[in-house]
Amino acid sequence: MKDKPSFLVWTDIETTGIQIKDNYLLEVAMAITKWDFEVIEYATYTVAPDAETDAWVGVMEEFVYNMHMDNGLIEDILKGDSLAASEVDGKLHDMLAAHGDLGLAMMAGSGVDRFDRPWIEATLPATFGQFHYRGVDLSSIRSFLAGVGLPHVLPSASDTDTKTHRALDDVMQAIEEAKGLAFVLNEMAAPMYAMENGVITQTSIEAGTATTEKIKEN
Repeated sequence: MKDKPSFLVWTDIETTGIQIKDNYLLEVAMAITKWDFEVIEYATYTVAPDAETDAWVGVMEEFVYNMHMDNGLIEDILKGDSLAASEVDGKLHDMLAAHGDLGLAMMAGSGVDRFDRPWIEATLPATFGQFHYRGVDLSSIRSFLAGVGLPHVLPSASDTDTKTHRALDDVMQAIEEAKGLAFVLNEMAAPMYAMENGVITQTSIEAGTATTEKIKEN
């Protein structure tokens, strides 16, 4: 069993489409943080598809094509200074390896479990090997909070209309959303704990009554 992950890697990719076998990786960004969500190091790369321009542009649906034209991603790739996926894989692997042992990076972001993680496994295998099997997926947290009647807990950055669909922008937005969410949850939890004369107590509220229990004494 792998040890507990020691740092978070906020991750986002941009592609020509959803299905891996029929599409191409276009851009990837990763930013390393601890649980204070302060960025320690980050990297972002545009990826040169292993295909002729007509082929990788041609597989995009109209919505995706327009999105990547508007945000400048297609133009940036066509400039010719993008890296092959294998080069990007090596650079990202080395960045993650410099911050912790193999398998101790926890992938984090919005939608990473169902989208980014499978793509990275398929296209950036050395980088994928650095990741722990656990992850932090903000979209799953968002769905859970909405499902239990707490949609107000989410900060405004969860509004997907603000996304540029450029990898680094979306990574930084996810980090800001995590900061906001952590702040709100801490504010909600704070009234439940108190310290008096070196004794930490926890207050539980159930069926309209409050009970206080000693949980630690210094």
